[in-house]
Amino acid sequence: MIDRRLIDLIKHLVTEQTTNLSRLESSLNLTRRQVTYILDKLNDLFVENQLPTLNYKESTIEITKGHHNFLVQTLGNSKILADYLMNSDERLRFLFLLLVALDEDYLSLADFLAILKVSKTTVLVDLKKLEKILGKRGIRIVYSREKGYELEGNELAVRNLLFDWLTKDISEGMSQIYDIYLSQFKRVQIQDYLQLIQTLRHSFSIELVESRTIELAYFIVLILNRLKRNLFHEEAFTSVNLLGFAEYKFIETLLTKLEVDDTREVEYLTALILGQSVGNRDAISPDRALILNLTKELITNFERLSGIQFLDWSGIIKQIYSHLRPTYYRLLFYFPVNNLIAERTKAEYPSIFYLVKKAMMLSDGLKEFQISEEEVAFLTMHFAALLTQGRQKSRHKSIKAAVVCTSGIGSSALLLADLQHLFAEMTFIGPMDIDSLLKIQKTDFDIIFSATSSSVILQLEKPIFIVNPVMTEDEKYHLVKRVYERVSSLRFQLPLIDDLVKIIGRHASIHDDLSLRQELSRYLSGRGHKALAKDLRLKDVLKSNYISVIPGVDTIEDVVKKSAQPLLNDKIITREYLNRVLRNLANHRQYYQIAPGILLPHASPEGVNQIGLSFVILDKSIDTSYGKIGLVIFLAAVDNTQHLLVMKDLLKLLSDANFIEEIRSQKSSEDILNLIQTKLQ
Repeated sequence: MIDRRLIDLIKHLVTEQTTNLSRLESSLNLTRRQVTYILDKLNDLFVENQLPTLNYKESTIEITKGHHNFLVQTLGNSKILADYLMNSDERLRFLFLLLVALDEDYLSLADFLAILKVSKTTVLVDLKKLEKILGKRGIRIVYSREKGYELEGNELAVRNLLFDWLTKDISEGMSQIYDIYLSQFKRVQIQDYLQLIQTLRHSFSIELVESRTIELAYFIVLILNRLKRNLFHEEAFTSVNLLGFAEYKFIETLLTKLEVDDTREVEYLTALILGQSVGNRDAISPDRALILNLTKELITNFERLSGIQFLDWSGIIKQIYSHLRPTYYRLLFYFPVNNLIAERTKAEYPSIFYLVKKAMMLSDGLKEFQISEEEVAFLTMHFAALLTQGRQKSRHKSIKAAVVCTSGIGSSALLLADLQHLFAEMTFIGPMDIDSLLKIQKTDFDIIFSATSSSVILQLEKPIFIVNPVMTEDEKYHLVKRVYERVSSLRFQLPLIDDLVKIIGRHASIHDDLSLRQELSRYLSGRGHKALAKDLRLKDVLKSNYISVIPGVDTIEDVVKKSAQPLLNDKIITREYLNRVLRNLANHRQYYQIAPGILLPHASPEGVNQIGLSFVILDKSIDTSYGKIGLVIFLAAVDNTQHLLVMKDLLKLLSDANFIEEIRSQKSSEDILNLIQTKLQ
């Protein structure tokens, strides 16, 4: 019998080919005992198929080509569904599918026992667990002799839960229970629905990334009976007029082909598609002006808060628009969003995440919504990709690498930027979806970097490296190491972190082993001196002699000049940089105002020698074209990223409406600096 853990192990072995018990524990999130148990199950499978077993007691576990071919065939074999053993969470989902899909006219406890092939006690426990989950969403499982078991509650809540679970499972590459359900109760081919959706979306110029298209196909198949039963009791799904949208015509045509005739269902699925499709800035649509204004406002807010000036505004608007449009509709219609790498994105890009969140909260068209961290993380990936572009050094391009990422434009752009930085000697093709990869001649690429472990990709006879769209420094190090070990034309070999730590330990005392390993990973994966750059905070760049309190002055230009003087004195900036700041001050007006009464003058990095920041506090606010100004913070940034943690600290200070009055009450620059440092602790 094959279960989810065994499938996860197989995918790990196919992609890694060489591993060890420690890496398996970390990758599969299991204990050593659990890992050895599923390795024993895999060895049983090998014995059944006349293959040698794996000796996992050795320091290294390595699969042969015979193992690899067998495991790839196993993943792609539809018979795997017949022998699949569901775990507790999967049984709950399957019970929910039975209730939500309405394929059976009557469902009894005996039916559940026969379908799940488990004991009565297990089914009753599972039903109790499911009832608890549904109850939190206002949904009940009710039973009567006449109708059997059925769902009772808000129709939108029922569909949202199905969509939430479905998108999460498919994003994790675990569609088994849905495939099992379709094979037993629908007897339809998901590929037929996929083909229909693909054909129609092309006809109406609807852009859906591959994973969204797959999710939509499964979702429509599973709710088709509900779509035909007029389960929405309201007169209309929404008061928003959707008739003029291409998405409406797409859904209307799709449902006609599926023999669904209900305007409310057309509105519902149109709203859902608006929250899933990629926004096209150049497409004519009823909402183009609205979304374009939201996009410009968000980018402007980010620039003001971060002290960054984007040069290619046209390209940046196009990229942010592509994601902000579906974000807006998910928020407007309260549709669930699954971002499995939200926490990872927040951890790897904390300053960008913070700035994006602040920028969204300040946007007039977004601040009315309750914005989840999952949504913030999606946009963070876009901004992180924009800020990290162009880091790679120019080298001879000896390897052609195909990049596959099916989850979205933001994650694709960020993944590509990281790969270009890590492997400057490679030419990258993509990012692309799986269908696009299969259409390319195999001679056009040497290796594959993929964010999905689809069995279709794993069957290709090329070196394949499965990657996370948002990689930690440790993952980057291991990726670089694996690539150089497996690709014969690349002769560089990274040293082992363990070996380096042992050498350092023989000659010095190690006070923080974990931090040392993380720093070594960062340096080795960065493969350059910039990897040693310190994460600067506000306390690292602000000195007491960079803080001054001055009486009222005639013009804001005079205040800016005074704020720049200590940075000029210490050669942190040049006179040319100050002149450009003054020109920006004259031309941009509201651009510099980051909070009421506070200006942040800055310019592009030319003429900046190192990161610098200075404060000028006016003992009395002055009237300017920006309104009353009481604090000027002069910023000097060397690039688009190294100062972002400084800005994060600064914005935390400025979130206190009484901050200006607090620093005015201090007696000296040293007291002001101490107050700031105390607030940041």
